Amino acid sequence: MKKRFVRAHLCPSCLNLLCLCFLAVQGCTSSQKPSAQEASTGAMGVNVPSPTPRPLEAGTDILVFGSEEPSPNPNEYAQLQASADKGDANAQYRLAVYHCRVKRDAGAMLEGLRKAAAQNHAKAQVALGNCYRRGVGVSKDAAEAVTWYRRAAEQGDARGQAALGAMYLTGQGVPQDYREAAKWLTKAAEHGDAQAQSTLGAMYGLGQGVPQDYQEAVKWSTKAAEQGDATAQGALGAMYALGRGVPRDYQEAVKWSTKAAEQGDAAAQRNLGAMYHEGKGVPQDDKEAVKWYTKAAQQGNADAQAALGAIYYTGHRIPQDYQEAVKWLTKAAEQGHAGAQGMLGGMYIMGQGVPEDYQEAAKWIRKAAEQGIAACQCGLAGMYQDGQGVPQDYQEAMKWYTKAAQQGSANAQYRLGMMYYEGKGIPADYVEAYRWIVLAAMNDVPGTQDLIDTLRQKITPSQSEEARRRAKDLFREQQERSSTQSSQR
Repeated sequence: MKKRFVRAHLCPSCLNLLCLCFLAVQGCTSSQKPSAQEASTGAMGVNVPSPTPRPLEAGTDILVFGSEEPSPNPNEYAQLQASADKGDANAQYRLAVYHCRVKRDAGAMLEGLRKAAAQNHAKAQVALGNCYRRGVGVSKDAAEAVTWYRRAAEQGDARGQAALGAMYLTGQGVPQDYREAAKWLTKAAEHGDAQAQSTLGAMYGLGQGVPQDYQEAVKWSTKAAEQGDATAQGALGAMYALGRGVPRDYQEAVKWSTKAAEQGDAAAQRNLGAMYHEGKGVPQDDKEAVKWYTKAAQQGNADAQAALGAIYYTGHRIPQDYQEAVKWLTKAAEQGHAGAQGMLGGMYIMGQGVPEDYQEAAKWIRKAAEQGIAACQCGLAGMYQDGQGVPQDYQEAMKWYTKAAQQGSANAQYRLGMMYYEGKGIPADYVEAYRWIVLAAMNDVPGTQDLIDTLRQKITPSQSEEARRRAKDLFREQQERSSTQSSQR
C-alpha cells in the first residue's frame, strides 16, 4: 500500500513533466554556459606537464608562440644566429621559435627569449610569460608570467594585454580583479584580439568588472565570432536564441551555434541539439538532436547528458531505452545536474533501467530537492511521510512539503494541507489546512471542494477570510514568478 502511495509522488507522468522541463529551450542557454573566466582559456589557458630534460613535446610551440607565428626557414639559421649574436632582438626571438619548433630545445629557446625580452621585444616577453605560466622549460611561476605580460602590455602589444587581462580575471600571479581584467582585455579587444573580444563579451554578459550590458556582449562576441572564435560563436548563438542584446532570432541562433558546434564547442553542440529537438530555427529532427546532444555529452556537458537521458527515457520519436537513459542521467547527476538527479531518483523508484531501490532513489531525489526542484521536494516529503528509503519522519515531510508548496507545487500544497488537517507529527491546524487546500484548488487539484467545505465549518468566518486572502496572495506571487521565468526562456 505504501509503495503505491510513494509512486504517486514521482509517477511516470511526473517524470515526463520533469523531462519536458529539462528539454525546454530555456535550454538554449546551458546551465553549463562558460563563465568569463572559462572563456579566457584556450590557447592561453592550457597547462602542460612540468619541465623535464626531454625534448619539448610537439605542440609546445603553439602554447608558447601561438598558432599564427610563422616558422623560420632552416636555411636562414646561420644568418639568424649571426644577427642574434650581434644583439638583434628580432633575430633572437626568431631563433627562439626555431629552437622550439624545429630543434625542440628548451634551453636554447629560453636563452633567445630572455635576450630578446630584455630588449623589450614584446612578442618575446609574451612568449616568456607563457613559458612561466605553463612551466615550459622553467618551473611554473604565475607572478613571473605577469611581470613579462605586463611589460608587453604596457608597450601596447595586444597579446600581452589579453594575457594580462586573463591573469587578472583568473587571479593567477595577481589578486583577482575583474575591473583590471576588463581594462586590459578592452585594450586587446580594440586591437582586434579575438580571444580578448570573446572574453570581454562574456564579461559584459555576466556583469563582471563592467556593468551588465547584453548589447555590448553581442558587439564583442560578434567581432570575435567573425574571426572564427568558437566560444564567441556559441555565446552569440545563445544570445540570439534568448533575445538578449538582439531581437530573438532562432535562425541566427542556429547559424552561429552550428559554426561553434562544428569546431567542437560542447555548449554550442548542446544548444544546437535543443533547437533541433524543439524545431526552433530548423525543422524538428530528433536524430539531429541526439547527434549533437551525444557529441556534447561525450565531452562531459552535463546539460547534454541530462537532455539525452530524458530523450531516451521518454522514447518520443526515438526508441525508448531506459538503460541508456540511466547511463546518461547518472553521468549528469554525478556532476550535480539537479534535473538529472530527480529523474534518476524517479527511475530507481519505478525500477526503470535499474533495480527498484528506494534508498538510492532517496539519495538522488534529496540532491535535487536541495537544489530547489519542487517536484523532488514533494517526492522526498512523501518518502519521509511513508518511511520508504528513509526513516519515517513527519517533521521532515512537513519541511519538504512546505518548500515545494511555496514554489507552487499543487500536489505539495494539497498534501501539506492534509497534514495540517490530520495533525500528523504536529498539532492539527484547520486554518493552515484550509489555506493550503484552497491554494491547491486554485491550482486545479481535483476533489478539494468537499474538504474545503468541511474545513470551513471548523474555523470562524474571519479565519476563513484571512486564510483565503493569504492563499490568493501566494497564488498571485507564484503566477507572477512563473510568468517572469517563462519570459526569460
